[in-house]
Amino acid sequence: MHKSLDVENLSASYGETQVLENISFSMKAGRLVGIIGPNGSGKSTLLKGILGLIPLDTGEVKFCHEPLSKVRKRVAYKPQSSEIDWDFPITVIDTVLLGTYPKLGLFKRPGKRERDLAMKCLGKVGMADFAQRQISEMSGGQRQRVFLARALAQEAECFFLDEPFVGIDASSEEIIINNLKELRDLGKTIYLVHHDLTKVTSYFDDIILINKKLYGAGPVEDIFKKEIMEEAFGSSLSVFYNWEVKS
Repeated sequence: MHKSLDVENLSASYGETQVLENISFSMKAGRLVGIIGPNGSGKSTLLKGILGLIPLDTGEVKFCHEPLSKVRKRVAYKPQSSEIDWDFPITVIDTVLLGTYPKLGLFKRPGKRERDLAMKCLGKVGMADFAQRQISEMSGGQRQRVFLARALAQEAECFFLDEPFVGIDASSEEIIINNLKELRDLGKTIYLVHHDLTKVTSYFDDIILINKKLYGAGPVEDIFKKEIMEEAFGSSLSVFYNWEVKS
C-alpha cells in the first residue's frame, strides 16, 4: 500500500511559544486516521501545518511523494466550527457547491453536473431536504453534515477534518463516521482530529498521538496502549476512566 502522507521534522510556533517539535511520520493511504492528544497538545496546529495554513519553523510535507502545491485539488479540509462564519448568508446547497470549485476552470461556475453532485452528497449525509435553507438555520450536527457533504463534493483523495464531532448529536456523529468509513473503503484517506478516547478503537485504523512532540504514529493496536497513552497524556489521562487500552 502506498504512502498518503510523509511529514519530516515539522516544528511550529505561535510567537515565542513552540507548539510542535520535530514531528516526523509516514502514513499509508486508504486509512482512517485519528489525530489524538491532550487539550493544547497541538492537534489542530499539526493539521494546519500539514496543509500549509500556518508558517512552519521547520519541516517538509509530501502527499503521495508530491508537495501540496501539486495535489491541492485532491485534498479537502474542514476547519473547526469555531473558525467558520455561520452568519454568512448562504444556503446549504450553495455551501456544498463550494466543494466543486477546485476542479472547475478559472471563471467557470457550477452547472448541472455540479448541482446534481451536490444534491447526491447532501443525500449521503441525510441533508437533501434542507438544500434551500440557510446554513445559519442549521443545528450543530446538521452543519457538520453539510460541511462533510461539501468535502465529498470536492471528490478529493485525502480528507482533513478538525474536530467534526464536537457539539453534535449522536445521530449526526453516526452518519458522519459511517460516511468516512465508506470513503476509506473506497481507498480514500481521512485524517481526523479527535478527542473522545472511548471511540478510538471503533473509529480508526491508525492514530497519530502527539503532545507537542510525537508519541506514536501507526496502527491503533500498536499505539493505543496504556504505557504510551500515559506518557503522552500524563496525569490528565485519569479523567478518561471509562475506556480501555491494551496494556
